[in-house]
Amino acid sequence: RGRELAKIKNQLSLPDKGNLYYPACGEDYSPSIGFPGWDITYLDAINSMIVEKVRPNDVFLRADLMKPPFDVDERQFDVSLLISPGNHFTSFTPEYIEKVLELTKQGGYLLCDNYHNTANDINNHLGDKVEQIQLPEDCIEISAFRKA
Repeated sequence: RGRELAKIKNQLSLPDKGNLYYPACGEDYSPSIGFPGWDITYLDAINSMIVEKVRPNDVFLRADLMKPPFDVDERQFDVSLLISPGNHFTSFTPEYIEKVLELTKQGGYLLCDNYHNTANDINNHLGDKVEQIQLPEDCIEISAFRKA
């Protein structure tokens, strides 16, 4: 997945430096590969979260996914990543996606898969707040949205 994220980063013409938010990350550290040079904040509520830093500028936080330890006034991210977040909820909610979108800068990107209908939920519930971005055909697992 790291290579696919790097391809998407290039497709979106994202800069060499920025900050990325990855809630519900589990043990996936692919953003550290796909976004070298970026500050990445990993957040998860479960104990199987990554325990060793892949790079010095990675931050790992254990917290409630609906109540991250920062708010919109404190922190805004250039890119937020939602990969299979439904693994952490018995019923996945559009409210969670909206919470992540709130932490994404205006004009920033929300990257997601559709494993738990995440991309469909974004289109169905937040279509007025985002614009879907066309990605190359070989980026089959990830959808991209720009925050309006």
